[in-house]
Amino acid sequence: MIRTADAADTKPAAGDRPRKPRLLLLHGFLGSPASYVEVEQRLQEVVDCLCPMLLGHGRERFAPAEVGFEGEVNRLARFVLNHSFSPCHICGYSMGARLGLGLVVRYPQLFSGAMLIGVHPGLADPTARSERRRIDANWAKLLQREGISLFADIWESQPLFATEAILPIDRRRFWHNLRRSHSPAGLVVALRHLGLAEMPDYAAALATIAIPVHLVVGEKDQKFTQLALRMQQSLPHSTVTVIAGAGHNLLAEQPERIVSILMKELR
Repeated sequence: MIRTADAADTKPAAGDRPRKPRLLLLHGFLGSPASYVEVEQRLQEVVDCLCPMLLGHGRERFAPAEVGFEGEVNRLARFVLNHSFSPCHICGYSMGARLGLGLVVRYPQLFSGAMLIGVHPGLADPTARSERRRIDANWAKLLQREGISLFADIWESQPLFATEAILPIDRRRFWHNLRRSHSPAGLVVALRHLGLAEMPDYAAALATIAIPVHLVVGEKDQKFTQLALRMQQSLPHSTVTVIAGAGHNLLAEQPERIVSILMKELR
């Protein structure tokens, strides 16, 4: 099953270390370890999964020293080491994919491979970075003014998530409730420290990544499909998979396909 714990947890004894392939799961903004429940249910017999709650999510408190995009990358690296979970494979979605990219750039020795779903390599243009910071500041103001329910309604109404409308009602209800399970104050922290504007531009570092990287996108998520194809040109050992008919949130729309891809990578 998915193991969740604080990065400060003590290291397990050597005899308790998993013998199965190891998989670090990183959720997206407004997600949680529960984002991977359908993936984990299909993998639990053959893979040992570890899924941390990311900065600002859930009801957890994080020390001030842990904030900042690369501060969170460092915390996650300690999380892996504290659980004797290296080497492991990463599966990250959206914000979690960006953090996963930071991990394989900064701590390549900890990882055997990565599947990054809807990943962005970072903003090179200072003007674009400033504009994204302004947009995220407006999201933060909305959260503080209106609270989590209205914020999540507006977040879900973005074209990025339009394809979720055709999901079965129980799955839509699950994601609806998941997005509303967080503290507004915590999500403001996440926006201010893990937003795309705060992420370093990792584009130049892509050529240094020696492990296999699988970039997975939905066919209808055209922006991230183009990003994946451009990133593939710089990554030495990369594959791009475009899932037909799907949008951005492949954990909601196509968990079975995600499992199928992971099973092949972890053999």
